[in-house]
Amino acid sequence: MKAMRALTLSLLVSVSAPAAFAQEYSSQPYLAQIGVTSGLHATLSPVITNSAAASNVGIAILDGLADVKHVDLNRATVSGVYAGRFLKPSTHGTHVMGAAGAALNGTGVVGVNPFAKLYSIPVFDDRGAWVATDNGKLALDRANSLGAKVVNMSYGPTARGDVFLSGELNLFDDYLNSMVLVRAAGNTGVNALNETYAGDASVSLANLLIVGSVNASNQISTFSNRAGTGCIAATTTCAADDKISNFFIVARGETVYSDLPNNSYGNMSGTSMAAPQVSGAAALVFQNALAGNTLLTPAQVASILKSSATDLGAQGVDSVYGWGLLNVPKALGPVGTITVATTGTVGTNSVGTNSTSTSNATLRTASSMGRRGAFGNVLNGMVVFDSFGRGFAMNDVSFDTPQSTLADDAVSSLSASLLGETEVQENEAGRLALSQSGDAVSGYNAFSFATDGYSVSSGMGNAQAYFTQSGPAAVDETASRRLGTQFFTGAGEVGQSFATGFFSGADIAVSPGITFSALYAHGSDQVFDGQSDWTDANAEDASANDLVTFGSAFNMGEAGTLGVSFGLLREENAMLGIESDGAFSLGDVGYTQMVGLSYSRPLSGKFALDAFAQLGLTGTSGTSDTIFESVSDVWSTKMGLSLTGTGLLQKHDAMQLSLVSPWRIVEGEVEAQVAVGRELDGTVNYETRSASLAGGDMPLDLGLSYTVNNGDVSYGGSVWLRDSDVETVSVDEAVAAAGLSWRF
Repeated sequence: MKAMRALTLSLLVSVSAPAAFAQEYSSQPYLAQIGVTSGLHATLSPVITNSAAASNVGIAILDGLADVKHVDLNRATVSGVYAGRFLKPSTHGTHVMGAAGAALNGTGVVGVNPFAKLYSIPVFDDRGAWVATDNGKLALDRANSLGAKVVNMSYGPTARGDVFLSGELNLFDDYLNSMVLVRAAGNTGVNALNETYAGDASVSLANLLIVGSVNASNQISTFSNRAGTGCIAATTTCAADDKISNFFIVARGETVYSDLPNNSYGNMSGTSMAAPQVSGAAALVFQNALAGNTLLTPAQVASILKSSATDLGAQGVDSVYGWGLLNVPKALGPVGTITVATTGTVGTNSVGTNSTSTSNATLRTASSMGRRGAFGNVLNGMVVFDSFGRGFAMNDVSFDTPQSTLADDAVSSLSASLLGETEVQENEAGRLALSQSGDAVSGYNAFSFATDGYSVSSGMGNAQAYFTQSGPAAVDETASRRLGTQFFTGAGEVGQSFATGFFSGADIAVSPGITFSALYAHGSDQVFDGQSDWTDANAEDASANDLVTFGSAFNMGEAGTLGVSFGLLREENAMLGIESDGAFSLGDVGYTQMVGLSYSRPLSGKFALDAFAQLGLTGTSGTSDTIFESVSDVWSTKMGLSLTGTGLLQKHDAMQLSLVSPWRIVEGEVEAQVAVGRELDGTVNYETRSASLAGGDMPLDLGLSYTVNNGDVSYGGSVWLRDSDVETVSVDEAVAAAGLSWRF
């Protein structure tokens, strides 16, 4: 079959004289169209040039003889393998080479890849005659022997829609593991024809890319062949991955400004001009990966360019644009699943078989850590890996300051107080109280029963709202309820994790002055489907928190009541509200042992004083496949003081002044093994880093609330002020809330 280069169907729009002072980039808008900018080249230059392996990557241009004396192409070499007359540089071959790799030298034009080695292997002679009568085998062999990783072929048959020469594809599969083969789609403006091939194209030709042309608006060029629905197979029907569209990608091929012989420049159009942009990008992917000690296969490079392309036309791989428009920055970024390596090696086909790593990594700080950037210090510069084993550094890692829970806590407590209804029934058997809050966020339903010597209570819904409400609605003032109040006051994200769940308490009076109490609370979004049971090791998706606490209250008469408590908090995939999972897991389960002291005393008929202090010791268990090698014992504190008055202005009112030091880590450290690079064989280089979890500052919350719960009408308001660090003596946050409830 007669073959001709695509130059015969390209349009030479203009030719300019030698331009020693021409501005690179500004005369080549097609570069920006595929994401190639001066900034991108400036970033890549030191990365590639400082790596011997990366700077050794070459692009072979199989075309007419390129002008290697051109100021932009003088790093190129000519390597002829066919007989013929090769005395005159080719316009087409020079232009194609310039689009792929013109030098970054401050003059003329710049190629997509100004860093790669360039090889001109002529397959057309001075007359434009095709001299590669072996379908280019000698040229491909020479490119391979020179070490070229990419071969650009901006030529093809003259038949409409025909992309490949007869038997050419059977030749190409010999280079599957050595070079990316880039082929211009052709300029006959029709759908590509079926191509006969005996093998499995999706496997043995996975290194092949067919390039069509679009205009400045990313519309397919009228002259460009389309992907069509044709096959590369032995028959005219095939699987989707053997269709020509699966090998098809586009770049701008209209009015492409590039090098011409004799230090000239000019515009040309055709798929021949689009193909070398893809070739230059393929070499950049090779080089950038090699600079990070990752050796990609040609098939992987082709896959990266396709899967990172900007989708055009119909969604997904389509019959016009194939995979879409070449997107160079995206191809140089992570493609596929991002993996955090924890031990072992990574391969160039996702994660290596000896690697224990994971991609479902979660890490969220909590208010218990204060405003410190401990995790940012650990993760900054950490290398993560994409599906092809390429490493990417996480630079300038920072965590937002945890969102304050002050407003949520204030509104939750107020709404529970105002919207709460309590019905009390008393008889000889005892006292039964049913209470509920209809608020959508802070709602709950609870009951309590008390008789001589003991009481029980249970509820479902927002436990934090139930225990932190104040005023007449909070009629069930048992010892177990006070245990819950002490835990949820100032609990931050931990308290909010009990917004959905259930709770239960019990009290036993062993003597007139001593009461033993117990409280259990469970928080989870999956309360009703059985997935959140903390004994279920196979629970899906359901991170649940559980609280068990025991207390003793000693009534000292007019001196008040002294209480001691011991508790255990169990958090799944969290530790004191710090959420973590996967490769960033601090532990599958966090256990916090708590000891507390409390004191309460009526000051008069209308006022009561309550105070508490809690000390926590947290440890974690079940850590695996995580960057964190160890988490030390974590110490934390929480305390509060409140003065409550009832019936001050009205019979059913309550006013409360509160001073709370929220839950805060005061001592604790993590140690992590952080990936900082990889070797060419896939061995990951790790660095040991440690960071303190202690907040360093001491916050203080001051709150004043007033509520009236008088039958069908309830109203009230609250104001909370927060000083993030008592040393500063300043108001860093203020929250005001008001509410009205009218029952009818």
